[in-house]
Amino acid sequence: MPNYLLMREWLANNKGRVISTGCWEVAGISLKSILTLLWAYAYNESVPRPKKYRCINCRPDANYFKPRGIPLVDLEEISLTRDEIEAISLADYEELYHEEAAMKMKISRQTFGRILNGARKKVAECLIRGKALKIETK
Repeated sequence: MPNYLLMREWLANNKGRVISTGCWEVAGISLKSILTLLWAYAYNESVPRPKKYRCINCRPDANYFKPRGIPLVDLEEISLTRDEIEAISLADYEELYHEEAAMKMKISRQTFGRILNGARKKVAECLIRGKALKIETK
């Protein structure tokens, strides 16, 4: 039987166990990461890449915006993440080029562009459709 089938069978038999890995590494990859990938493979689940650390310095003065005269309970809410508000701050408020802003956030230029496009779309939807905009602080 191939190794991956044996591992799949072992994972199926030990599904409920908690494995304490400490900080062991194999070829620079933590044992916890290896076991997570094997677990996902065994149960045909997809494993997203871990989110890269992003440097966020923006602290907005307000954390909520809504159309005037409409009670909050009647409004649909859209949330802006901390990444998105930082991207808008760097690109639109500080008027930095995407390359410079991406370096400040410690992410790639392409990732910065995706974050900024998503943020601008959310803000535009709130303005055009009259929705509430919540800025996440944590």
